[in-house]
Amino acid sequence: MAKLLYRWDDRKFEEEYLNKLERNWRKWKDDRQIDESKHWKMIEEKIEEENEKNKEKRLESFSRGETLRGR
Repeated sequence: MAKLLYRWDDRKFEEEYLNKLERNWRKWKDDRQIDESKHWKMIEEKIEEENEKNKEKRLESFSRGETLRGR
């Protein structure tokens, strides 16, 4: 297929394709290399934000006179 589309022999297509995959893999892998402590800090911040949002929602529902049923 590649030979028909690009007029390449299979070896050249495979070589370029594999080089491209390798380059993209290295780029992706470098982007994923973060400090573990930063990772845990980000997770904790997201959890705290969600807790704050949930707390605000509960307070809003109580201020409107709603009650929690079975919660």
